Amino acid sequence: MKLRHNQSIPIYGKGKNKREWFFVEDCARTIYNVLNSKIKHGTYNIGTNNLLSNLNLIKYLIKEFKKLHQGKNNKSKFYKFVKDRPGHDFMYKLNLSKIKKTGLLFNSNFNHNIIKTIKYYQKK
Repeated sequence: MKLRHNQSIPIYGKGKNKREWFFVEDCARTIYNVLNSKIKHGTYNIGTNNLLSNLNLIKYLIKEFKKLHQGKNNKSKFYKFVKDRPGHDFMYKLNLSKIKKTGLLFNSNFNHNIIKTIKYYQKK
């Protein structure tokens, strides 16, 4: 929404914190798969192993946003660095070995999902 409204996206610290990015529809489909499987109990981490720094994600979003808007947004500064939160974790990473063995993990195309997400927010 910030890009659409010509506002800079705030990035904590230097943007090097890494997160595991998971498209919401893939997450929901994986949960649905587990609920409708023969698994009756246990704990399963779900995710993608798709680790990206916050800065790399924002740069990729901006690149795809610009392609879709073909220069309609003339803002020169798309993001700004802000003071990091105290105790902010550098990285969250899940062990997916257990869920991968089940074949229930759904993980579609990350690049396609970024574009789909941008288009979704354009309608808002």
